[in-house]
Amino acid sequence: MKEQDKRLQDLGVQISIYRKQKKMTQAQLAVEIGISRTHMSNIEALNMPTQISVDTLFKIADVLGIKVSNFQADGGCMYGKVYDGAGCWNNQQPLYSF
Repeated sequence: MKEQDKRLQDLGVQISIYRKQKKMTQAQLAVEIGISRTHMSNIEALNMPTQISVDTLFKIADVLGIKVSNFQADGGCMYGKVYDGAGCWNNQQPLYSF
């Protein structure tokens, strides 16, 4: 798997975690940010790494009430590891830097 695909998967998982914490469905989040539910599902899907625009990423963060910087290892605790249930991924490497 390409590194970019892994990063997109990790980003999708993190979005899914934050969305579920807000008790939102994919359809609700999709409506709020102006994309189709199918596209939202593809963003979160592990088996389908999907490109996401910076604009869409900022809209998602706004609706979920988080900072875009949460999508990195030192803020969102993510990068290629299984989510530990406590809000972190076991790795020190940042996924994205903003």
